[in-house]
Amino acid sequence: MLIKFNVLLLFNTAFALQQNLRNQILISQKNKCGMCKKNFSKLIPHEIHHLNHNASDNNKNNLLALCCNCHAAHHRYNISVKPYFTDINNSHP
Repeated sequence: MLIKFNVLLLFNTAFALQQNLRNQILISQKNKCGMCKKNFSKLIPHEIHHLNHNASDNNKNNLLALCCNCHAAHHRYNISVKPYFTDINNSHP
């Protein structure tokens, strides 16, 4: 029982950290896609892209929120994600 609780606690803590980081990225990008600049919504969902393509590198400077269309275009057709927000941590209006 203790093992189950520890695994659940670890999973919930990791999920909370991941969700917190995702929210920070969305706020810093003003809820807009890093490529097409469209606002995210229920019809335009966001996905978090790793700029260096290393899924274990969750450094905030390596993450960019993209709409599902731009993210798919990047991975399927090698469309560059640049220009993206030049400073996603301190983006200006």
